[in-house]
Amino acid sequence: MHALTQEQQAVVAHPHGTHARVLAVAGSGKTTTMVHRILHLMSTGVTRTAVQVVMFNVLARKQFTAKLEEAGCALREQPAIDTFHSCAYRIIKRAIDHGIYADPKEQWVEDDSEQARILVHRVVQTLEREGVIQPNSVDVELALSAIGLWKGELIPADRAHAACSGDTALVDVYLRFENEREQRQAIGFDDFVPIAVQLLRTHSTFRAQCFGHLRHLIVDEYQDINAGQQALIELLAASHADIMVVGDDDQTIYEWRGARPDFILHYMAGTVLGKPVQDYTLSHSFRFGPVLAQTALNVIANNTLRVQKPLTAHNVHQTTDVFVVREHAAQSTESDQMLCQQLIALVQRTGEPQHIVVLGRTFSQLQGLEAACLQRKIPYRVLGRRPFFERREVSVLVDYLQLAEAWQQLVDTESATLVLSIVNMPNRYISGDTIKSALRDAKNNARSVAELFHALADPARSPLTRVARERMRDLTDVLIRLNELWRQMQPVHTALQTILTTTNYTGHFTNYYGNGSESSDRISCVMQFVDYAKSSGLAVGDFVTHFLGLNHTFGYPEEQQILFTTVYRTKGLEYDYVFIPRAQEGYMPVLLSDSLHVWDKTRTHQPIQKSADNIETERRLFYVAMTRAKRALYIGLSAPPPSGDAIDSKPVEPSRFVYEMHLEPTAAVMRHLPSASSGGTLLHMLEALKENGASDVLLQQLLRYFPDRPGVARMIGNERIPRWAAIVRTTAPTPVRRKSKPPTLPWWAVVDTTLNTEPEADS
Repeated sequence: MHALTQEQQAVVAHPHGTHARVLAVAGSGKTTTMVHRILHLMSTGVTRTAVQVVMFNVLARKQFTAKLEEAGCALREQPAIDTFHSCAYRIIKRAIDHGIYADPKEQWVEDDSEQARILVHRVVQTLEREGVIQPNSVDVELALSAIGLWKGELIPADRAHAACSGDTALVDVYLRFENEREQRQAIGFDDFVPIAVQLLRTHSTFRAQCFGHLRHLIVDEYQDINAGQQALIELLAASHADIMVVGDDDQTIYEWRGARPDFILHYMAGTVLGKPVQDYTLSHSFRFGPVLAQTALNVIANNTLRVQKPLTAHNVHQTTDVFVVREHAAQSTESDQMLCQQLIALVQRTGEPQHIVVLGRTFSQLQGLEAACLQRKIPYRVLGRRPFFERREVSVLVDYLQLAEAWQQLVDTESATLVLSIVNMPNRYISGDTIKSALRDAKNNARSVAELFHALADPARSPLTRVARERMRDLTDVLIRLNELWRQMQPVHTALQTILTTTNYTGHFTNYYGNGSESSDRISCVMQFVDYAKSSGLAVGDFVTHFLGLNHTFGYPEEQQILFTTVYRTKGLEYDYVFIPRAQEGYMPVLLSDSLHVWDKTRTHQPIQKSADNIETERRLFYVAMTRAKRALYIGLSAPPPSGDAIDSKPVEPSRFVYEMHLEPTAAVMRHLPSASSGGTLLHMLEALKENGASDVLLQQLLRYFPDRPGVARMIGNERIPRWAAIVRTTAPTPVRRKSKPPTLPWWAVVDTTLNTEPEADS
């Protein structure tokens, strides 16, 4: 471990009898600080049983335990280190042992965690059959999210309210779900904290027996806790334990999951539970150099809902390059190709694909670069979701094409599966049981797919209603047209466009999910797939063969694959190289707000405000993405084309956050920092400030880099340094894949490199 800074030493030596709020910027060594805090406590006579540490997730807990062990604290000597869920589960187990809580018959955790989703699905189907909710009015994933949010806010089903598409139906699902869960005497992850809170609130003697000995409670990632977790913290500490919370309000990114920044911003301040709260700041980042530190601060300083704090590079000689890779084009696909080329060039220089991550606000932001990697045969993997071409909204389009090829063939198991896949995508409100019965009859009587569809559309032979027959007739016409395009060997994008336009395919997602980010994500995925298919230049039949053989890893081992994931999955992580594709309005920031809001109807008639400004939440996501990088950050965007160029559609608009970085003037000033910090003249920096301008934030940062240097205050006070103008913006089932034989050479040794490898970028 590195020698502790003065800021870290102050946290470690925090006095007994008071609480502490530690605001730790990205890469500031907060884990190291907490480790030394525990070692300090134990060295002063505090027993390990008097200390409780609560981490955000299992990975963080394992890493923290390992660092304590590296520092000389053996496992048997360590205090209790839990996640909120494991801490709550231990409370439940002790309550069972004390006879104050019944041992659940079912625990929906780990391998059984899918049971909650299965129950929600069954509840939705039952409520539809009973006529309690309208058919197709509730998405199972949305219902699961709502239930998780209600439980995170400690809101029981009889007090639940929601505002979103299908809000009343969601409450009906929650009520029935809870009734059936309790009848089964089952508990899942979302139940752990609410049950533990209820037990501690109801049984004061039990609480004293469990935690009366506790004297120090340390909570990591405090910025992302919800109301239930906050209640658990208070019950654990009560009046006998000092609380130290560690986090960064600028990295609050889980509001959609119930996190509220007001806990770290406002609650943990002043006096809490009868004790004063002392503030500390860890402002030095060990992760990246001064250019990235300053450009990231330039961005996040635009937020008003935050604690103002510096962000300085601990090592001013550390280089972290920042590149904005611009492509002047009306569409984003060109910038994806340019960024892909930078990725190839980087791996060919370093041979380290395992140290690269591609980050997006949503998975749809990543799909263009995914497609470019597929085209260039660059192996990759997606963490948290299937690759875009394996998602259901895409695979159904290929099912249309495959069924059209089998139009004149006899119905068999494969074609029956295809029929069931497409018949209600988009939703035609046709009974699945009726279609299954018709498929069995067609198989038993050796009828073709065409005969099946004609029979279902025929008033004299069809068991369907008049409206359903008309919809089957429309679907029959689509399949006949697709069959013609297949036989004529027409380009695949023509066939795909036929499906989209004749079925209102993308409109289905808006109708089902509303106009929010959920529908936008699916529509974006579909359109990206159509673009990919068009770029292939293949006819329908050839493309289907190509599609069924797609393998995004190309047979290469994981250490040679590029990692794609969202910002949400990078908490506490860092990477040598970070790529952010499509940094543009609509992707980063997302201008469509999530529509799900839940609250307790007995306490308020309005949902709890998640943030003063949705753009501030989006800005925090961009800031977190930037600050994952250690050696270089690549940001891809499409700039508007030059005046007079032909534009087929409205050009994309670069993200406001890229402008807020002020990369060029910041880099021009900060490049003089290393020499000046080594005793060199300040004159070159002053001239750079006069030429490029600055903000008050940047100037104050220079003071922090030279706290004792004579002349710095006079330099930053020079009246000839222009101030930057403010940036003002208004807002508006998986197909079987053929396995590839493992290659003998790394992919970057054989990949095509026909494009220019030098970035058109600012560094």
